[in-house]
Amino acid sequence: MSKSLFCRAMDREGKDKDIYGYEERLEDAMRVLAGSRTTERNKETIRRFTDHLRVQGVSTGRLAKYAYHLKVIGEMLGTGKDFEDCTRKDIM
Repeated sequence: MSKSLFCRAMDREGKDKDIYGYEERLEDAMRVLAGSRTTERNKETIRRFTDHLRVQGVSTGRLAKYAYHLKVIGEMLGTGKDFEDCTRKDIM
């Protein structure tokens, strides 16, 4: 196999470099979430969920994706329903 397949972009300290801007995407997702039409309880649930996943080692890109998608689902539910009170039928 080619050596380039195993190379990663590293900064000067030897840490992985965020060449795709995932950290910015996650920050943007959280900023968009703050201005969302979903309930405050749903916003807090999404924040806690992404924090939990970060501790579990989930990638920053995946966290941004989940935050965006959960925001959209929360907006589809409207301001009257929280995630904890939903049934499968509400989300489908």
